[in-house]
Amino acid sequence: MKRKKPRAKKWLNRTLAALAVVLIAAAVGLATFGVGNFWRKPVGPEARRIESYTYNPQTEEFSFIVGYGHGDENNFSLERTETFTLKLDPQNPTIRKGKESRGFNPVEVLKVLPLFEGAVTYCIENVLWWESGQGVPLKDGKPAVHPLRLPETRH
Repeated sequence: MKRKKPRAKKWLNRTLAALAVVLIAAAVGLATFGVGNFWRKPVGPEARRIESYTYNPQTEEFSFIVGYGHGDENNFSLERTETFTLKLDPQNPTIRKGKESRGFNPVEVLKVLPLFEGAVTYCIENVLWWESGQGVPLKDGKPAVHPLRLPETRH
């Protein structure tokens, strides 16, 4: 007889995968631009923040858009954006901005790729969860459960 994973363990695995996605973005931002409070404090006349990021598991490319402007996290005025793309090839890792490319340490790729693979697994689990009809349907954009009652675990 096949043993099922306890729900708490599945929840923990999904939570860790979600945390991995957040850590990936932070790690890449810090590794690329240094250790400061990158998106909140201005460096020179401009402030910067991460606008969006995407990982393509087929090409092993991680792209992110940096917004440049003025202000702080509560009142940011976006003036321009630039796209950075990391090719996570352990043999020849590169980062590209516009037409310029630069190489970086292959050891960094070996540390980061498992985090992306965890994020891909998390995405697949969510598709399977959705397609199997799990979850609590929403009515008019609000959960159809009492707010004090915890909803069922997704996995």
